[in-house]
Amino acid sequence: MFFCSPVAYRVRYIFRVTPLVAALLLAGCVTVKDGSPPIDKESPAYQAALEQKTADLVARGLSAAEAEKRAARVTPRIVKEQQAQERLAEAKPLVDAADAFDKTISGCWAFTVTFTHTTLEGKTETKLAQYNPSFSDKKSWTLVSIDGRPPTEDEQSDFRKEQKKYADRAAKRAQKRPSIKWKIIRDIRDGSLSKSVSAATGETTYLITQGESTAKMPGMVNAQIQPSTKIYVLDREGRLIRRSETSPGVSKISALAVMVRATIKDVSITKEFIYPVPELPPFVGRSEWEGEMSALVFGIPQSRKGRWETVYTDYRKVECYDDRFSVNIGPINVLESGPDLD
Repeated sequence: MFFCSPVAYRVRYIFRVTPLVAALLLAGCVTVKDGSPPIDKESPAYQAALEQKTADLVARGLSAAEAEKRAARVTPRIVKEQQAQERLAEAKPLVDAADAFDKTISGCWAFTVTFTHTTLEGKTETKLAQYNPSFSDKKSWTLVSIDGRPPTEDEQSDFRKEQKKYADRAAKRAQKRPSIKWKIIRDIRDGSLSKSVSAATGETTYLITQGESTAKMPGMVNAQIQPSTKIYVLDREGRLIRRSETSPGVSKISALAVMVRATIKDVSITKEFIYPVPELPPFVGRSEWEGEMSALVFGIPQSRKGRWETVYTDYRKVECYDDRFSVNIGPINVLESGPDLD
């Protein structure tokens, strides 16, 4: 069984690690300690599966002793897969809800966004900005204020450059990033599952707990990932409205003979989704990242500490910039000129 922790992906995207380093990080993701629920070999279900597998092997011509030996080796994998399928069946509404994310967003959408960064010392900076794709790429972003004051020209220019770089990186990542449905299925398969329904709101909460996991490749990768908890929430209509992940404690990853090192401490990630147009995929309403991450990549230190909250509001469809200058050819009308000759 292969295991690639979301923490490894976060190191790639948050610290802008090169694709080569990311590939080496993920290439070493061979599970040593499984994070999925343990198997009770004394349970009636396991014993029944063991007996069935032994009987199948004997029917195929193996001796009783050889059949028992082989059955003892493969039955844990069979039972683990059965348990995973049972969890997937229980969480089918959650898996189905992810189909909404496969829809295509049509047209261009403007919105208002509030960025809030809080340091570990409690200092807060808030930026209010607007995005409008009816303007050119250079002017689609407008920084409205920083902590309530108007930005300077340099701050406006730097902000637009920063958002352009982020958009370019996000577009490249989107082409390679697994779908949210794939992530949900992976989380369910690799963790224990519990489900609860709120009588007050009608919301259904799926809580997935994954145990500590390790990944090793001698001389290449050494990773120790702390247990994590993931929560998915569906609203009364069965739509995915919230996804969160917490990983308390300290996780460590090293690669390339410690030329790349990363430490992740008490990380919490939350995304909330809204549905302004039912025919379209959900839009992000709020995202939050909190924790401490530090890395040393080929001698270059990088870090991210504190809390980042991004709130999106006022989604509205606008005319795309390119469409503003398009030429539509229609029927030709003769324009009369000169005085009225009635």
